[in-house]
Amino acid sequence: MAGVPIRSVLIGTPGCVRVDRPLDLAAALLGPAVDRPNIDRKVATGHTMTWRLDRPVPVYIVYFT
Repeated sequence: MAGVPIRSVLIGTPGCVRVDRPLDLAAALLGPAVDRPNIDRKVATGHTMTWRLDRPVPVYIVYFT
């Protein structure tokens, strides 16, 4: 999944899924332990960070042509 604002950036990258609001998705998945302002501060540093989820989240992809 990628939070890429410009669709053309993903052309030629099979397997990528665009996420409309990736930081909101992160906040929803991480729950109350990690609030949105905390996520925003981490993103602002420019460093990659990994947070583990408490439990797996199923993702279903439906593709229409």
